[in-house]
Amino acid sequence: MEELVMPESLRRSNTHARGTKRKRTIIIGLGAAMAVTGGVLAVPAAMAALQQSPDGSPAFQLKDAESFDTDALMAKLCPGPTSTTPSRDVSFWFMDDETGELVEDTLDGVGRPEFRDSDPKTHRFQGYCEYPVSDTEDFNGEPVQVGEDVANCGDKVQTTEGHTLRIANSSEITHSVSVGASFDFSIIKDVLGIGGSAEVTNSWSFGQSVSRSRTRDIQVPPQTVGFLERVPKMRTVTTQPNFFIERWQVIDSGNFEDQTFGWKGQGFEKSRITSSGYKISATADVLDDEGFPAGPIRADDRPVTAADCD
Repeated sequence: MEELVMPESLRRSNTHARGTKRKRTIIIGLGAAMAVTGGVLAVPAAMAALQQSPDGSPAFQLKDAESFDTDALMAKLCPGPTSTTPSRDVSFWFMDDETGELVEDTLDGVGRPEFRDSDPKTHRFQGYCEYPVSDTEDFNGEPVQVGEDVANCGDKVQTTEGHTLRIANSSEITHSVSVGASFDFSIIKDVLGIGGSAEVTNSWSFGQSVSRSRTRDIQVPPQTVGFLERVPKMRTVTTQPNFFIERWQVIDSGNFEDQTFGWKGQGFEKSRITSSGYKISATADVLDDEGFPAGPIRADDRPVTAADCD
């Protein structure tokens, strides 16, 4: 995460150091997805270190509760796993009560920062992110040529040729709110796939580099250039991240007061927070039963040109 500068209103001493830092890996939300699929998910070996979040505790919707930009707040709290931070430690934050401005607490919740009497009311909290899947959608992508042109420059004979296709997958990730992060594809695939269903996890190429070849016959009429193309079957998996609050303090005129769990101390049942406008979506090829990027392969052609028959 980029280095942040503490606003004047949130100045603190850096004389205290974090003693023992408790580690926590990415948390995956499974509740709704398990109820829908009704089956047992096969968890990949790479997911063994990931912890499942408790079921049955809905997230508190910030968007209806605050006047500031809660989508931007969630994007800063839970930008997703990156190559440099594949597993997030518990994160510690200061937040201005009125503006929602966030600043990392580099003291990790230990010690007492220096505040002036005129400082505005400030919240200090810690917690971790969850990435439950909120939606999956399959669709057909734009046709992609999967092989070289086969030219038939003759006038009468139809050409039949065995043609080797090279099929590669594609992956991309988008945010509804800009977070400026560089994502680790393999990790985000696990994060989103495990919260969806076995089909999403096992037959989705996101996070994988898939490049395969197959041989298909193509028949090319006279004075025609033939080629094969694939209509990719794509899948988009979307998550609306949650932040699970583990501790909350209110700092007012230099005084610290511990609160119960939840957004601004509103109780344990509201320990998870979310904002409906902040979502992460990942799109990649669906894989067929043999592990190839899925989608029909079809022949197309065009008239030959002089360059084709040189």
